[in-house]
Amino acid sequence: MKIIAAVIGGFIVAFASDAYFHAVLASGEEFIAMVHKGWSFPGWGVLVCMVVVWGAAIFAGMRSVSAAKAWRKLLLCAGILLLLNPIAYLIVWAKVNATLLGDLQGGSAINNLLSSAFTVAAVQGALVISAVISVLIGVVCLIIGLLVGKDPQVVYISPNPPPT
Repeated sequence: MKIIAAVIGGFIVAFASDAYFHAVLASGEEFIAMVHKGWSFPGWGVLVCMVVVWGAAIFAGMRSVSAAKAWRKLLLCAGILLLLNPIAYLIVWAKVNATLLGDLQGGSAINNLLSSAFTVAAVQGALVISAVISVLIGVVCLIIGLLVGKDPQVVYISPNPPPT
């Protein structure tokens, strides 16, 4: 059971950290292509980083005492990463805006402005929705992580208290 918890929990942590790798490794053109195509390959750098995080999370889960402790550790880690995802989305938004402002330098100003305005609105809308969903899922992961794998707080009451 600990292996299953480590593999699935590691997968959750790897996908929770995905936004950070996109923010650091991808360019503004790649984000614009994702908006227009709906999805594009994230790049080998992002894929390798996600596999490394997945392996590290599996290792951390396997080092836990029990499956419940592994779930607790990995869900808390994923919850914290998901709560911080809006910061990565701000970096993505800044990269897209910088790319679009650079594109306005040449060509037809009206076409570039309309295309850029649509792209900025689409990217901002997608990032706001992603940030809200990320925070909600992060809160759920934190709550579940705090409830799972706790040590029971047992208080033993003896029938006769010791004399003082």
